[in-house]
Amino acid sequence: LFDFQIYEELHSIFGNDKERCPTYEELQNMPALDRSIKEVLRMYPPGYIIARRVRREIKIDDHVIPKDATIMNYIFAMHRDPNIFENPNEFNPDRFLPETFRSYPKYNYQPFAAGNRKCIAYKYAMLQMKIVISTVIRHFKILPSPRYKTIDDLKYEMRVTLTFYEGIYVNLEQR
Repeated sequence: LFDFQIYEELHSIFGNDKERCPTYEELQNMPALDRSIKEVLRMYPPGYIIARRVRREIKIDDHVIPKDATIMNYIFAMHRDPNIFENPNEFNPDRFLPETFRSYPKYNYQPFAAGNRKCIAYKYAMLQMKIVISTVIRHFKILPSPRYKTIDDLKYEMRVTLTFYEGIYVNLEQR
């Protein structure tokens, strides 16, 4: 379903031209692709945990976080929290429709961190993903591999970044 939406979106931009590289302006006008990438990053954030040093003592209710303490923001768990995202283990790019996304509390989606310490290359990373994926989808249908019965069959481990044990297998069918 989402592959078809993305393909239709790309076809409206490129027609049958599978070779032309998208312009910057075209990359900004791919909302279905953008939502799908954001949903993948929600489910599998590469930087799944973020550490920060506390610059000054902070009081939150009855708790004190001392100056120079290290706090950890577990992005992976936050992105899978059912109190934030309904059915968090289901792939649903429509979570990122503007009217839906605006309803989430601020800072509950952080694949590239947030605020002053947000990854400086996040826009570049998004552009690179859009270029590669838009090119692949114009050439191929991306089909699930028989290796995986469900998305839960993808096995990952948490190293410096979130890493898949065996990579991720898909079947490609020429368009």
